[in-house]
Amino acid sequence: MAKGLLGLVILCFGLAGAMTYGQQSATAGLEAQEIKPADPSENASQAQDVIQLLHALQAQQREMSQELRAMKREMAALKAAMQEPDFKDILGGIGYILGIFGVAYYMQARRLRHSRTS
Repeated sequence: MAKGLLGLVILCFGLAGAMTYGQQSATAGLEAQEIKPADPSENASQAQDVIQLLHALQAQQREMSQELRAMKREMAALKAAMQEPDFKDILGGIGYILGIFGVAYYMQARRLRHSRTS
């Protein structure tokens, strides 16, 4: 039924586009025709179709809401996990600290070697 609704929307846009480009209006032929009273059985079946479509859309909306809630929970859990430092981050921090001390020790050793040779 959703495909039928999509087809109806596309048809409406097509008709609107035809009127925009100056082609004959889609309603021009309808004005000359005699309007017949609608058959009550057709109206009932159309109403049933509309009700079924409405129920299908509501069910689809509920499913999408549940999926969206699940995705929000997963994103919140992922965000919380990303904020915690892991083993690689801890080792990287220790490496930076040791590297800074190593450079400082190297510069101190060069100063001592220069002062001894002078």
